[in-house]
Amino acid sequence: MSNDYAAIVSTLDVAVLLVGAVQFAKVWARLGDETATQAQTRRERMGALIEQQRRGVEPSRSELLEVRRTSIVRWLRRHALLHTAGFIWFVTCGNLVIVQFRVLIWAGTANADPDPGLAEDAFNWVAIGVILLFIEGYVGGFVRARRKAQEARKAYCRQYTDEERIGLDQKVREAARSEPSPTAAPADT
Repeated sequence: MSNDYAAIVSTLDVAVLLVGAVQFAKVWARLGDETATQAQTRRERMGALIEQQRRGVEPSRSELLEVRRTSIVRWLRRHALLHTAGFIWFVTCGNLVIVQFRVLIWAGTANADPDPGLAEDAFNWVAIGVILLFIEGYVGGFVRARRKAQEARKAYCRQYTDEERIGLDQKVREAARSEPSPTAAPADT
């Protein structure tokens, strides 16, 4: 490793570390906020059912199942990808910090011997960080698009009855089946 390489890799390391630390903090802040909201929602629903029981009215099966859907454990399982992303950033940032300190120690050592292992470690962790940034951008965009599509589907299902939606779907399929194929010759009129 040369002094020039150490300077370049240190600059890249710090840049990726900065972005990675911000991403890590955002992931864990979001998880914390959403977990607190989920716990509050569950407490409110449980409290409402307890109040209902105090009035002598037993909760319905659908009300009990709705409370079950608010379980923190179930919520955390659904967010496993987010937890995994946070952990990956934690490990990556930790290794970027370690590599940065190793590079600084190497650079501060008088007449240091070339250290190809350190150069390789520095390159690998910077490359991993950059690749993670691209992957996170891609996956994040995909997840946001999927979530919006699910929300639109839920809104559509709330607005129209099953019979209306199924009836229209059947009409659309029938219309598609009765449509002449594009390879067929047009009918003479």
